[in-house]
Amino acid sequence: MKLKDLLKKIGLDASHIYEVVPSGVFTIDKERKITSWNTRAAEITGYSSEEVLGKTCDSIFKSQSCRGSCGLFPCMVNKPIRDAECDITTKAGQMKIISKSSDLLRDKKGNIIGGIESFEDITERKKMEVILHKRAEILDFIDHPIYVVNENLEYLFGNSKLIARFGLSALDQIIGKTYGEFHTGDQTEDFACKIAEVYKTGETLRYEYTSRRGNKDKYLRTLSPNTDINGSVVSVTVSSDDISTIKTEKIEQFITICAYCKKIKDEKGFWIELEAYFGERIDSQFSHGMCPACSIEAYRELDLLR
Repeated sequence: MKLKDLLKKIGLDASHIYEVVPSGVFTIDKERKITSWNTRAAEITGYSSEEVLGKTCDSIFKSQSCRGSCGLFPCMVNKPIRDAECDITTKAGQMKIISKSSDLLRDKKGNIIGGIESFEDITERKKMEVILHKRAEILDFIDHPIYVVNENLEYLFGNSKLIARFGLSALDQIIGKTYGEFHTGDQTEDFACKIAEVYKTGETLRYEYTSRRGNKDKYLRTLSPNTDINGSVVSVTVSSDDISTIKTEKIEQFITICAYCKKIKDEKGFWIELEAYFGERIDSQFSHGMCPACSIEAYRELDLLR
């Protein structure tokens, strides 16, 4: 059964649907004059149907693309036109970005009698896309992996550090893939449990782990929940900070240090300078300064000598 016949059978004409669809919808004649205008179109633009009927659509939308050449009527433009973006000016003078789709209207003989267009306000969505793009650029400057996953451990975002760590070259090589495709089964199971905990509690989780990739570095991983307007967790941002350079293994179970000169007794029983002792055991260098308390005492002694 055709849609038209079905609607007629249940006593519902096209005007009912025309008013309940969530998009702005209007029709025009061959002279581009508006012949109908639904409620949502009025809400988006601020113009009531009484204000627009009989006027040309370009005079209402004030769009540069409309003022140039209408894309609906030229035969060289394929129809229907879908998801075309353009700027419009509302009655209040506000600029909005809309996504529109349009097609020709024909009579029973196939002659063009006008056109129909639906449009949606995507202004806020476009603003958010710009913000997310800027955030992504900032995250690419951070020198440790940052990524976003959903409850199924699918990657929604990853910065350049993460992409390089996986030996890849572009973001689209990880989007939609799962954590398990880049990690072992044990790692994935442990990670899944922690992601589930964040989804359940809605609280940030931090823990240390040893990477099984490359040189087995130690990382401090932070799982931060991302929530919607209702406070429900919709994804988790993961940050992995390399702490291998600041966290070392225990050198000895017990270290003997002189209570007076601070020399340390080594494994052979020799007393050596603290700097020399640790310099041989950790990949670090010492510089000397003076803490505030000692500097006050030192200057006090200097004054006494004077």
